[in-house]
Amino acid sequence: MQIKVENISKKFQTKTFILKNLNFHYSSGKVYGISGSNGSGKTTLLSLIAGTQIPTSGYIQYLDNKQNLVPNHLWFQYLSYAAPYGELYEYLTVSEITYLFGHLKGFSNELSAEEVMGIAWLDHKSNELTKNLSSGMKQRLKLALTILSGSDILILDEPRTNLDTETQSWYNDLLLNYKSDRIVIIASNDSADFEICDFTLNLNEQ
Repeated sequence: MQIKVENISKKFQTKTFILKNLNFHYSSGKVYGISGSNGSGKTTLLSLIAGTQIPTSGYIQYLDNKQNLVPNHLWFQYLSYAAPYGELYEYLTVSEITYLFGHLKGFSNELSAEEVMGIAWLDHKSNELTKNLSSGMKQRLKLALTILSGSDILILDEPRTNLDTETQSWYNDLLLNYKSDRIVIIASNDSADFEICDFTLNLNEQ
């Protein structure tokens, strides 16, 4: 899998460019970091890569493992995205969300929904509505679903948000074990997130 970004720029109604003339090429088997201060455009860039926003200029391409161009409206089939601001379906249980996600994306190594909940340390909360979970549990569920998904592209925005020291170690181990043969993109302000990265793009330097 490859993602090609060619001269993309993005501006909003203020007519000020938040991103300008970015170029990079991401390939499977690598972990890529995106750093920068608040307001530098990290989340905007992730949204452009995921196809939930459209660049003002330039273009982004997905190429599958056979080098075929993937149509924009099918990008979602190849990626999973975890972010602390992303909402879960609050009136579904942990089990229901895990089964639903598994049906839509599948899980790596043919993991079952029960195994995924166990890996996320949430098997004891399987019948709990997600609205009743703590912020740390919600983040752990989002990360587990994303990293354990069958997706070729993983997008992680501020993945350590709401994680304590123990669960940060859990996240590190999980990502190390499941990063192979995928494109992993991490946007963060935390330098610890970039220790695993093969390349890091600093938006403050663009």
